[in-house]
Amino acid sequence: MPRTTNFDALQELLTTEEAAALLRTTPGALAAMRYRGGGPRWRRHGRRVLYARADLAAYLSPSFASTAEYCA
Repeated sequence: MPRTTNFDALQELLTTEEAAALLRTTPGALAAMRYRGGGPRWRRHGRRVLYARADLAAYLSPSFASTAEYCA
């Protein structure tokens, strides 16, 4: 059975540098937000930290809940 991958979903994942540019902040600021448990949702892929474009849009929306709230 061939293995399939959703390439559209993978294209929607941004690196820390790309996410920082989109949010008009620095990669260091995003790293600090991750450390404190705030900022947009993120995920690890190996050693890389990636952000989904949809999560960045949700972070910018007024009804955003921080990642710290998901950990409770």
